[in-house]
Amino acid sequence: MHVDGPHYGKARHTGSILTISPFFVDRGHRLGDHMPMDERLVDLEARLAFQERALQELNDVVVRQQQDIGRLTKELEALRTQVRSVMPALVAPQSEETPPPHY
Repeated sequence: MHVDGPHYGKARHTGSILTISPFFVDRGHRLGDHMPMDERLVDLEARLAFQERALQELNDVVVRQQQDIGRLTKELEALRTQVRSVMPALVAPQSEETPPPHY
């Protein structure tokens, strides 16, 4: 069914940013202003469909971000372990240090 009425924006994911355009573009009247009941119903259904899609897309972004956070946390811990294992090798104990040349 095609209704010549309000048009709805789109949510789109670009990289790690979700962009949601305005979901209601007015065509000269507000929802409920002298609109027949069937048009109001179609308009509300379209709004609901857009919001459901936008909500799902936002949820997908949150899931991906949580996966990224988990992966980055593991990588950070691995780097900490690696640095701890290398740190003692970078600094010799005081007893093994040779005196500087000016002594």
